Amino acid sequence: MDWLVTGYWAMIAAATLFSALLTWQAFEHRRYARSRAKHTVSPGLNRHIALFVPCKGHDDDLAENLRPLFEQEQCSYELVFVVESDHDPAAAIIRRMMNEYGGVRSKLIVAGLAVDSGQKVHNLLAATAAIPTEAGVLAFVDADVRPPHDWLRRLTSRLHNFPVTTGYRYFMPKSQTFANLVLASLNGSIIPIMFPGKHHLIWGGSWAISREVFIASGLRDEWRGTLSDDLIATRTMARLQHRVSAEPMCILPSPLEVDIRGMLSFVRRQLVIGRCYTPVHWYALLVGSALLQLTLWGSLLAALGGALGGAGWAIQPAVAFGVLYALHWKRARLRHAACRLYLPTRQAELKAVHRFDALLGPIAGTVGLVGLLASGITRRIVWKGIAYDMRPGGTLSKIERQDSTPPNLQNSSARRAA
Repeated sequence: MDWLVTGYWAMIAAATLFSALLTWQAFEHRRYARSRAKHTVSPGLNRHIALFVPCKGHDDDLAENLRPLFEQEQCSYELVFVVESDHDPAAAIIRRMMNEYGGVRSKLIVAGLAVDSGQKVHNLLAATAAIPTEAGVLAFVDADVRPPHDWLRRLTSRLHNFPVTTGYRYFMPKSQTFANLVLASLNGSIIPIMFPGKHHLIWGGSWAISREVFIASGLRDEWRGTLSDDLIATRTMARLQHRVSAEPMCILPSPLEVDIRGMLSFVRRQLVIGRCYTPVHWYALLVGSALLQLTLWGSLLAALGGALGGAGWAIQPAVAFGVLYALHWKRARLRHAACRLYLPTRQAELKAVHRFDALLGPIAGTVGLVGLLASGITRRIVWKGIAYDMRPGGTLSKIERQDSTPPNLQNSSARRAA
């Protein structure tokens, strides 16, 4: 039995070291966010910005998410919306918003249905086929986030020093359900990993790139036949050694309402994509998550079992559990302190999320581990009514539509609508 005890304490030591490193990273994230928050944002680049907004489907938040895009401050910009078809419910909402904000330059592109790329990638290819002549910067935003009025100015303020800048999302649950809280906690735990400083990860829902770098990088060609716009952009910029500036002040609130099934589907889908495009990150996350969860819950069960049996050794796994839980709690508090910097007006809405994250975050971590294991047995995902089969490396081998798309749209070509 000595080997079993030795193995257990070796796992505890490894888990504690790993947890301590994650806590240090969360500390660095807070420090970096403080530094960025103190930075005085420049009045903006003297370059026109083309802001691309891929949209699909309709939800109750779409109009309110799009509204701030028409109200960005101190920027010369125009909006380029793109949908897959005129029948998409988002198209009518976009046209209504364009009419309401007639003074803001905007257009709607109908891309047609994808046949060899992910629908979002196909939409972006159609939208960027003819970049507005005067645009010196290309910016991208998802329709499920709600940016503040100074977001575009902040996102592009460092493009004189960096060729690419990026933000991220912060889930804002509409109701305090278990599924919403778990997904918000998992999403929040990823942010310090992405934002310790200058890094190579890009999030497709909030990023910008200079026109020159976008064209010279050949990113449009890299996108073809793939599913993930941002991970391909990440890969391309890393290959070309272009530095990416992380902008914590461009972390955007994203309304969230999912049930258990939707939450599990989201977690699994994101991790399958990650496994196909960044397998090194996926394996590191799998090993780290398994180590933390097994040692944390294993120590708790050992302590409870020993205590119930009156064993004197029960205090040892209890202390191990306490140390790991304390490190988790400290990481959560550091993340929440950083969140107060980039989402200062949304803290009242996040009280329940932060309470759950600090106290019950390990439960979310267990859900994440289940998602990791599930993502390791398939390369097939379903995203907005379309099923995609991926090859290693991320190219698509098969696309199947599960929604009721009219047959006459299957070969639709890109069209523009004023």
